[in-house]
Amino acid sequence: MNKLAPILAAALLLTALQVRAQSTPAAAAAGPAVYMAAGAATRPVADAYFAAYFARDWARLEPLLADDVSLNDPTATLLFGAGGGAIGKTQVMTGLRTVFAGVKAFDFRQQRALYSGNFAIYEGDLDMTIDMRDGRDVSSTTPMVVVLEVKDGKIFSHRDYVDYAPFVLAERANRPPRK
Repeated sequence: MNKLAPILAAALLLTALQVRAQSTPAAAAAGPAVYMAAGAATRPVADAYFAAYFARDWARLEPLLADDVSLNDPTATLLFGAGGGAIGKTQVMTGLRTVFAGVKAFDFRQQRALYSGNFAIYEGDLDMTIDMRDGRDVSSTTPMVVVLEVKDGKIFSHRDYVDYAPFVLAERANRPPRK
């Protein structure tokens, strides 16, 4: 029986490959063309949104959002607590206006951007200054990656990934001495 095992395995593999080849949908055959078209459609929407986001131009940004958009920074949870995400255009816009009320500077120095199908990914350094609402402003430069997903010509998903360690160190260095 052990002598037949390799033959049976090869026969099963060959059968699986034949079944897959016969059942490949037409869309999969057009994969490269669909992929390239999606990337070409994603780029202008994502770039316009990205520019509006870092300019904090909410009037220009809002029409680019899908009604069911989601925005989240999962890397902020340990530092700022839960509740950092928003779902739906109204909640996202309210959150942006609230969070950014204390942001004095928010400048992204892009190192790289890539567009892959429905996704746009930006990598760079974020120079930010935050009003700590206690009389102090804290400035830092943090590495950041932004991932945007575009569906039907609108931003469907926005994810920020930030290394907040430089911000934490800057905030600690900026604390007043204890009395």
